[in-house]
Order: sequence, then C-alpha cells, then structure tokens
Amino acid sequence: MAVTTRLDIARALSVLSKFMTNPSDEHMKAIDQTILYLYATWFLAIEFSAESDDILFIASDALFTDDTDTRHSS
Repeated sequence: MAVTTRLDIARALSVLSKFMTNPSDEHMKAIDQTILYLYATWFLAIEFSAESDDILFIASDALFTDDTDTRHSS
C-alpha cells in the first residue's frame, strides 16, 4: 500500500521490514519516527490536474551499488 499511496515512505518501510522478526530498540525508534512522520504529513498529497499546462517529467534510476553483497537495486 505504501508504494502506491505513500511513495515517500516506501524506502523506509522496505528497510524496516527486514527487521520485523527481531527488531532492536534502534529499529523501534525508526518505526516510531516513521509513524510520527505519517501523522505530521497526513494532509499532504500529490495532485494532478488535466486543466494544467504544466508538463510532468519523471526520471528513474536503478542503483545496483547500494548493497555491495547482493547488488540488489534500491
């Protein structure tokens, strides 16, 4: 759901989900921080209008050097 509705937290949730079975205190603090961020930004949205003359440009880059062990993209 975060990937389709809250792209701003997708990376944080991806990283935090790796520690679901045995989260440390540091992980729990990061989870709390993410929840506080969601609470503080619940009213923000990306809005697209067909009536606008603005052009939307989107770029994507797969970075395969983040994880030097597996070379999985982030």
